[in-house]
Amino acid sequence: MFNTRKKKNRELPTPIEMQAVAIDAFGGLEVLKARTMPVPQASHEQVLVRVAAVGVNPVDWKTRSGAGVAQHVRQFPFIPGWDVAGTVEQQGRRVTMFQPGDRVMGMVNFPAGGGGYAEFVVASDTQLVRVPHGVSLRDAAAVPLVALTAWQALFDTAKVKSGDRVLVHAAAGGVGHVAVQLARWKGAYVIGTASPHNHELARSLGCHEVYAYGGDEPWTTIDDVDVVIDSVGGETRALSLKRLARGGTLVTLLTGDSKAGLNSPTRVRKILVKPNQRQLEKIAELLGDGTLKVHTTVVSGLRNVAEAHSLSESRHVRGKIVVTVT
Repeated sequence: MFNTRKKKNRELPTPIEMQAVAIDAFGGLEVLKARTMPVPQASHEQVLVRVAAVGVNPVDWKTRSGAGVAQHVRQFPFIPGWDVAGTVEQQGRRVTMFQPGDRVMGMVNFPAGGGGYAEFVVASDTQLVRVPHGVSLRDAAAVPLVALTAWQALFDTAKVKSGDRVLVHAAAGGVGHVAVQLARWKGAYVIGTASPHNHELARSLGCHEVYAYGGDEPWTTIDDVDVVIDSVGGETRALSLKRLARGGTLVTLLTGDSKAGLNSPTRVRKILVKPNQRQLEKIAELLGDGTLKVHTTVVSGLRNVAEAHSLSESRHVRGKIVVTVT
């Protein structure tokens, strides 16, 4: 049924148990529990991945607490985590795209399945792409969910094109720092908001203008913005709507947030990221040629996942949080 990972021409048996972090109920940091669990079994169309690193996103801790995509969680214990990078351990017999030993990354089993906070995870082969040469698995784990979110917000939803004026809130955050780079790659004029200590980073990513957060800051006087990428919500969203040009679009990335402005369906679009292998392959290409760079905050070991959640909840992290597994 499977091809198994080989090293130095000797087969290494896949273990039957693995270390993972799971929850038995929704709640605070205390519900994250390290435990020994069975290694999942891949079907004919799936790949078993030995996880090297897993990305931590706001949707992780929101779901852990009962919000986010918690409505999609089918049963407990539930292993959170959707952003992974690692090596192919086994491939189902119908899988032709990957071989054991291939380095891969992907947004796996989103939003229902999860499974990334573990030493092994199974995923459909269509959710994975190869990690470009020269890119570490740690950096690769930071990419899929935030980059697919930024891509789908900018290009699928807002139809950003060269010359558009794009306002990216939280321009130094996970999705924001990728959205800035993708918008510049497309030829847009990019305006960002960020904490003052992140202004230099935002400019280095490609922002033409950078402003501090807040309702009394200069960004609130900008006119004729074609697209707003909003991962902040609340007052920021309401003020951003006033900055839109005629025919402009605000894309909100938040789940369960204030509905300010959502009664203007022609101006506000709400998205939930979806797996897309074709898009992720293009993102991997941009990552490999240096067009796209990721900034990471690294937490070592699954035993410290709660620390990673706490950092993410603080909303003061540059770029993306990654937990190393192996």
